[in-house]
Amino acid sequence: MYNTKEKVRAMSKAFLDMRSKYIPVQSNYGYSRWIHWWKPDSPYYYPYVLVNIEQEGNDNIREKFELSNDVQLFRDSGGFQVITGTCKLNKWDSLTKQIKTGANKLFAFDTPPVKQIAPNVYSQIEGDEYYKILESNFKIALEQSNFLKEHFPERLKDFYFVLHAKDKLSLDFNMNLIKETCGDFKKDFGGVCYSIKKDNIFTFGEFCTHARINFEDKGIPAHFLGASGSFKMIYMIKERISTFDSTAVLYGLKRNVIYIPIATNRRISNPRDEPLFDKQYCDCPACSRPEYYPKEEYLYVVHNLYAKLRENLFLCGIKESKYNETVIDIYNLKDEKKEVFEYMDMIKKDGFEEAQHIYRHSISKESKSTQKSVWDMMT
Repeated sequence: MYNTKEKVRAMSKAFLDMRSKYIPVQSNYGYSRWIHWWKPDSPYYYPYVLVNIEQEGNDNIREKFELSNDVQLFRDSGGFQVITGTCKLNKWDSLTKQIKTGANKLFAFDTPPVKQIAPNVYSQIEGDEYYKILESNFKIALEQSNFLKEHFPERLKDFYFVLHAKDKLSLDFNMNLIKETCGDFKKDFGGVCYSIKKDNIFTFGEFCTHARINFEDKGIPAHFLGASGSFKMIYMIKERISTFDSTAVLYGLKRNVIYIPIATNRRISNPRDEPLFDKQYCDCPACSRPEYYPKEEYLYVVHNLYAKLRENLFLCGIKESKYNETVIDIYNLKDEKKEVFEYMDMIKKDGFEEAQHIYRHSISKESKSTQKSVWDMMT
């Protein structure tokens, strides 16, 4: 059996060198004993994980989850818990807890500009209050930045400002705050984290291009927080977004759904009470060790995550000049999703105002694309 260092050397170097990386979110769905990708005895080793800041055992998180020093650990800042009323942290607790628990990336303490209207249901705050929250978040981020400069200067390069936005106007508001207060973003922050709660995929594509132009192309890494639907990966990777996470992807893997290799664009659903296969159907590292799993559904999840990571690697490897046509062909994308590529390219060529004018009707309507399954790229 490999130890962790041997496993890092043995695994595909391309896996570690992906320019855009999906960060799986460690789940508490009762699978944590069996569903892992970061341990020395994992079926495959992918040294990136996000663990919720409020999760139990925070003080010894690396020990609890057997995270070696090679594993890149992401934590959230606690902002989501602010709106649910369960947050036990303030801006100083959040930052020091992230540092104390060994997080490799640090996220500013933020209050999302949404309100909870029912369990797991949230609505966007509107009007002046929305922009007051954005301004407050930025002031707190600067306070935390100054704290790092004084006490942990070596960690400033890892500190991400959390940029909330719903449209181009709110993007501009954030950028003006940065310009007027910072001047040079890099002197106060090491990266930016986009937090976007918008279903319209034209708006999502616009934000990816905004991150590319204003940050990634300037050597400032961007992280997309909770990027929900799996299909959004094609837009983030197109714009070379450094990292992105999504709870929805792993949550969706709980079902008995087998992800078929990318060339076929297919998935197979399987009833929970009847195994689908009686022979090994795949040579991936997970399926090569079926005896490791007490339930077949655990094997499905590990197989599907590996397939998703391989898909991430595949998309990162496509030549940029060939990206649109290749992805459109491979996934057989429908008109709306193809048009998003055109919109993103027009922004880079002609600017935001011209592109928004041409595509104003698509931007203003609710997206027709709903994610029936986390694996459904074609709807």
